[in-house]
Amino acid sequence: MEGEIVCVTGASGFIGSWLVMRLLEQGYFVRATVRDPENMNKVKHLLDLPKASTHLSLWRGELVEEGSFDDVIQGCTGVFHVATPMDFSVDRDPEEMNTWRTIGIAEAKEGSYIRVNPHITSTSFTKIAVNTTHTNFNIWHYRLGHPSASRLSVLHSSCPFITISNNNCHACDICHLAKQRKLSFPISDSKSLKPFELVHVNIWGPFSIVLINGFKYFLTVVDDYSRYTWVFLMKSKSKTRNHLQSFIQMAETQFDAKVKAIRSDNGSEFSMSDFYAQKEILHQTTCIETPQQNAIIERKHQHILNVARALLFQFKLAKLFWSYSILHVVFLINRLPTPLLQNKSPFHLLYLASPDYL
Repeated sequence: MEGEIVCVTGASGFIGSWLVMRLLEQGYFVRATVRDPENMNKVKHLLDLPKASTHLSLWRGELVEEGSFDDVIQGCTGVFHVATPMDFSVDRDPEEMNTWRTIGIAEAKEGSYIRVNPHITSTSFTKIAVNTTHTNFNIWHYRLGHPSASRLSVLHSSCPFITISNNNCHACDICHLAKQRKLSFPISDSKSLKPFELVHVNIWGPFSIVLINGFKYFLTVVDDYSRYTWVFLMKSKSKTRNHLQSFIQMAETQFDAKVKAIRSDNGSEFSMSDFYAQKEILHQTTCIETPQQNAIIERKHQHILNVARALLFQFKLAKLFWSYSILHVVFLINRLPTPLLQNKSPFHLLYLASPDYL
């Protein structure tokens, strides 16, 4: 009530300064605590407030010092504890700020803060303290988990009491913080000129269960030129090197072609420097935690798993048969035309013949 003494801690900050100003306007005598009352750079804006010469007194207060507030709170009707990292600026309109939060209202009693205060009601506290009103649009935006304006518009058509914003440029700072994501990696324009110039390799697994034949992983090899895919089922990652060496030998024998480069992640299973040197193969590795640099193999895994899952659902098979499903899916994918290859199939580009669909 007007004429009573209240205390505002941390008064030199933006929120505290604005709160002091509002309390002075209401006729309260304000005891404002600051770290250094003699530092005019920090307190001049407080001393320049209306009624400050008669209704404002500055006190030294430091949160880290025990008993620092004992004297200032004695005789106060209420205590407003304000803590904020924001700087006060006279150029900013306090009415436009929604980033502060009032902790509460309390009565000083024997060195403690008693929150329930019979002298200042919640109504008067709302009037003299921080204005926390939001637009109706913000209220529904917050209440419904920060949906987009377009989603709220859909809800508004069936629930007219939900307020929508007429401002297409409405921005929510929380949405920017919570929904931000990395920028998409640019699509690579590089393309091999013939089969086995570059092959992409990666391991998928382990499966959530041990399959019927004991396999838990599979090694995937994709030819960059034709997108033809080979899959090798494995019971452990230790078999990776054997399968990769056998694949390179198969390419030389069956296709009379040399693998010139292998692209993989930094898994130790692909580290065969002596073998690569003997075969004159360039081993390309992606940056750590950057699977996007080997996106071809990552997307291939997603494609394989999606189709394999569809086949298991279609035939109502148990997960134990994942391995058979994976092998069958790769057989099908290699024979299906794709827009990436001008509607040709990987089989056609590698064998220079159309696959037999019968």
